[in-house]
Order: sequence, then structure tokens, then C-alpha cells
Amino acid sequence: MLVVSAASRMTSEQPVVEQVKDNVRNSEECGKWALEFGDATKAKWNSRSSDPNGERFVCCKKFVCHHSGFMKVSVDANKRNFSKNSNCNATINIKVKLDTATTRRKDSFIQKGVLAVITIFDVHNHSLNTAEALTCLPSSGCKEKFIDYFNDGMGITEACKYHERILQLEEYKEEDMANSAINHPYRAVQHWYDQWCLLHLGPRTGQGLIEVN
Repeated sequence: MLVVSAASRMTSEQPVVEQVKDNVRNSEECGKWALEFGDATKAKWNSRSSDPNGERFVCCKKFVCHHSGFMKVSVDANKRNFSKNSNCNATINIKVKLDTATTRRKDSFIQKGVLAVITIFDVHNHSLNTAEALTCLPSSGCKEKFIDYFNDGMGITEACKYHERILQLEEYKEEDMANSAINHPYRAVQHWYDQWCLLHLGPRTGQGLIEVN
């Protein structure tokens, strides 16, 4: 879906503001574009605002870096040892234009089915490719694989070790092992295991617990 290779943009040492065209056609595809761009650049983009309909466009969505201050407490107010809030100002704005006879006459890209204008403000105030940054990436991509491990009788630790061995066989680099999107942290696997146990074995306490005499 990406018209401009996100991977090639990572080689630039200077922060850039780019405007690119793409064949995104609706709000759902805007989200898929941001997800694909995030996978390529090892970042995560959260939806900040959305305008689903307009007189001159199909939809307009704004995404912010997951290290922005959006929906997060300030660093000073955070009582945990680690905060994802670095007040990062990096943004993505996607506007999907209307495809009408008038807009096709005025815009050659619309004639080709390229309706979206994507503005990327690529200025992060934090690193993207360090172990600390990679551990902050979402870890939901391979949940189904771990569910299969649990179905095969593996526990949390065994499933984590088995998954790491698979990554090594697939020739992932050592630094990739810190990437939570690929090699999920223990707490995420534990959460999935708790969900699996609740579904297949029932609750451990309270109503619904099976008593054994």
C-alpha cells in the first residue's frame, strides 16, 4: 500500500516533513496504512482524531506517535518507573479526497485512483531502533501463535523459549529479540495465558470455580 518506501526513509539522518500520495480510499484503510508504516519504521501510531465525512473529502485522520502525550499522564505525575510519554510531536495526517467528475478534472492523481494525501511530520524526540524503544511496541501481532502453543500444552516459560527458537531459525537478528512486536515480553504472554486458562479451564476463584473434594 505504501507509495513511498518507509524503510528507505529510515536511512535519512535529518528529520523530514513529507507529503505523499497513496491509494487509500476510506477510514479503515487509513488505519491499515498507519499500521504498515509503523511496522516498517519500528514505531506505533495512535489515532488522535478523525473526521469521517466532509463536503470536500471522504475522511480525514490524524495519527500521533505512541510516545506523544495523548491519553497519557505527564512524566512528573507518573508513579511508575517507566513512562512512554516523551511528548513526541511526530504526526501523520491522511486526507482522502472525493472522487467526482470535477475532482478528476482538476487532479491527475484522482484520475489514477490515488485519492489520499498523506502528510508525515517525521520528527521524533526519542530513539526508534534501540532495545528500550523496541520494548514499547505493541505485542498483539502473534497472539494466535501463542494460543496455539498453549493448546499444545505449553506453559508460559516454555512457550516463550519455543517462540525465541523459532525466531532464531528464521534468522532474525539479535537486536530483533528486543522488539516486542516480534518477541513478546513475558507479561504479555502471561496475560494471554491467563485469558486462555479462563476460557478453557474456568476462573481460579469466585463464581464458576469447580470445587474438587
